[in-house]
Amino acid sequence: MQQSKFLRALNLSPSERDSAPEAVGKLKTVNEWISSAVEAVKDNRDFVASLAALSPWAEAAFSAAKDSIGPIKFLAKLLDELTKIQDPEELARIAATLAYQSAAEKAIEKVGPPLNPPVAGTALDNGTDDIAFSDFTVSQFVSHPFVARADRVLQHYLPQAGFSVEQTDRIIGAIHEELPDELTVLLSNTKSKEKFEPLFRWLDLPSDGRVSTAALRRHSEYVSWVFSDAPVLQCEAYALADICLDADCGRLTFAQLRKVRPGNPQPNAFEEGDLNGGRHPLLETVMEHVANPSFREAIVIQGSAGCGKSTFTLRLADHLRREGLRPIRIRLRDVVLGTEFYSQLGQAIPFEDDLYLKLGNRDRFVPIDDPLRGGAVFQEEVWYGERRARICPYVLILDGRDEISVAVSEGFKQRVKELLLRIRSELLRPRRPAVRVILTGRPSDAVDECTEFFRDDTPILTVRTLAPAQLPIYARLLRRATEERPLSYEGVSYWTFHPRKSSDQSSIATPPSSRGRAMPNSRQPRICPVGSLQSSDTLCCFILPFASWLKRMLNVRNRLKVRRLC
Repeated sequence: MQQSKFLRALNLSPSERDSAPEAVGKLKTVNEWISSAVEAVKDNRDFVASLAALSPWAEAAFSAAKDSIGPIKFLAKLLDELTKIQDPEELARIAATLAYQSAAEKAIEKVGPPLNPPVAGTALDNGTDDIAFSDFTVSQFVSHPFVARADRVLQHYLPQAGFSVEQTDRIIGAIHEELPDELTVLLSNTKSKEKFEPLFRWLDLPSDGRVSTAALRRHSEYVSWVFSDAPVLQCEAYALADICLDADCGRLTFAQLRKVRPGNPQPNAFEEGDLNGGRHPLLETVMEHVANPSFREAIVIQGSAGCGKSTFTLRLADHLRREGLRPIRIRLRDVVLGTEFYSQLGQAIPFEDDLYLKLGNRDRFVPIDDPLRGGAVFQEEVWYGERRARICPYVLILDGRDEISVAVSEGFKQRVKELLLRIRSELLRPRRPAVRVILTGRPSDAVDECTEFFRDDTPILTVRTLAPAQLPIYARLLRRATEERPLSYEGVSYWTFHPRKSSDQSSIATPPSSRGRAMPNSRQPRICPVGSLQSSDTLCCFILPFASWLKRMLNVRNRLKVRRLC
């Protein structure tokens, strides 16, 4: 079954769209809804009845109108299923589409059956699914570009169903009369009012608030793209998401690390074992803190260089966005702290790079002066998770606390202390809603010595190195990614490694075009030296046997330990 364009417009992952619940699966764009009814007329079905039966709130296709549950009850059921949808523009899209479809159904029934027989016609590709809702208002809904585009869809399809030009004009006029009431009823009904709370707050924002919301949405989309859709190393045919293993962590608190009772062993966060924090899924651990209603601390993630901290922040940002929250990921090396905390953070927020613009045919984003609006964005709140935690939808991820800019007169430790204390005073003071702050970086004395920042229950999560059993899994992911090449961007797949076949043949890396598969649009690959780690095909050939060898060696070492103990 072809997936609705409406589902693709919502912030749902591919798996969520494929396994969409009942009500979500019935969502249709105006184009899909009207065109389906026109197709039904060709099978000698009544157009008005077909339109009603194909509406999202109809219980079954081509059922009688009396079997429909109505737009309001359908919307309540839909929002129960779409608990992760918190973005106000997506909520506006849902409300606008359902209001227009309900008004159109009433208007067409009011005008009566078509005067002419059905005629063959062309399909219309340009529907309403790409309309932006950044300037949406309830009072000006009828003049919104969404309504104008939906009107053109009806003007295209209604004559194919047999409606005259005069009938079509009367239908559109009646829709415009019904629209304000339909939208108001949907938004204000007690069954849906709480679900639309993020939209109401957004509608109350001044113009600069709307611009800020749009800017931070662009940022979260970009960060999610870097993890799930950007070619690795800007040249491979797969993304980080295709080869990323979920990291594990040791889980301790600041008190467990620093306030050890005399006579008790001192935990070492970088060693394995229950005393040292055990081994727990990192993403799951972080999300437990995010969803905990009583939690009000920063989440500190530490690890050695190259252990995957930055990759995890991308993974986390993508996951938060799928959960309906709004991640703000900032590399602290891009921040030069000045007198205005939020302004300096806002200037370090990335919105795009050249590859993001090129591969997605996107327009360049014009940055705004203060996307965080002086911290006002952190006053917003949502109810999150099964435990109904009242939190700010914006989750601040500060990556690389050990890389703070020192291009100032103060020393490094002073700048680190200043940053941490500003975070404590601005974001972690007792307030409602709770702001989730994630700090990552390598261990450093500058951080450890800032005891004013930490509280006894501040979680310290230490990223674990890969376990021996995880290495073959990673190698298989890497091999599958290089073989299946899940990304189809132009010119992102370059080399394949040919293993050595005999002692007199050296291993060589050759471009796909030399194996009979031309590059898209005859584009030539970037030259890489033979054996370069930029070719993950080459890397994969080394990792697979290495992982197998390492696992065997570790098993042998463990057996020798057991023998000595016996």
